[in-house]
Amino acid sequence: MATADTAAPADSNGTWASADVILFGPDSTGGVSEVRVERGAIRPITRRDRSAGDLRHVGPVSLPDGRHLVYVVDRKEARVAVLGSVDGTKARPLGVVQSRVLPTASGHVVFVREGRRACTCGVIPVPVSVTVSPT
Repeated sequence: MATADTAAPADSNGTWASADVILFGPDSTGGVSEVRVERGAIRPITRRDRSAGDLRHVGPVSLPDGRHLVYVVDRKEARVAVLGSVDGTKARPLGVVQSRVLPTASGHVVFVREGRRACTCGVIPVPVSVTVSPT
């Protein structure tokens, strides 16, 4: 097993994306990165969009296909759930949230919106379409 050295903040967290890849964020630049377990090589997955007010990308969670992930973008005025891809294709905002975003076995993601209700978004199969509906 290789060791990866990064200057990630103490509150970074990670998730297994596949048998040999870990996603973590925020990294030292405020985005989400991946690390290959065998080589210890770190590769940025997301980049902050400072013009949109991005402060950092947190709480990455890999989706079952191993190629997509959900994470939260901390912005100056709000927290936004985002659907992204490890191949660097354009990320898709899912909406303003007040919590982490967690995938379910049914192929949805669950999060808290407006401080009082859980919402789900159909995101698997990805990236066909995303609909937001209160539950």
